[in-house]
Amino acid sequence: MPECTSRGADMPVTDAPLLQHYRTWLDQDGYHARLRHLLPQAAIDYGCRQEVHATDRWDLIQSAIHNQVLHWCWQGSTQSYGIAPADGLA
Repeated sequence: MPECTSRGADMPVTDAPLLQHYRTWLDQDGYHARLRHLLPQAAIDYGCRQEVHATDRWDLIQSAIHNQVLHWCWQGSTQSYGIAPADGLA
C-alpha cells in the first residue's frame, strides 16, 4: 500500500496509538494529521479526508479519530455490498 509523503513536518505530534494511522506535525498553520495510506476517490466522495487540521492537539486527535471511524464506515458499506475497497484494506 503506498504511503503518503510528509509535507515538511516541523514537529511530530505523538499520541500513539490514537493517531497510529496518521503522520502528524505541528507548524505555523497549526496541527496536522495525514493518513499514512492514500484514500481512494470513493472514500473521499463518501466524506473521508486524507488530512485533518486543528488549532490544538486535542481537536486534532478528535478530528483524526472521527475521520478514521468514517473511513471504517465507508469500508463496511462497500464490503456489505460485496465491493472490495480500492485501497486494499479489506
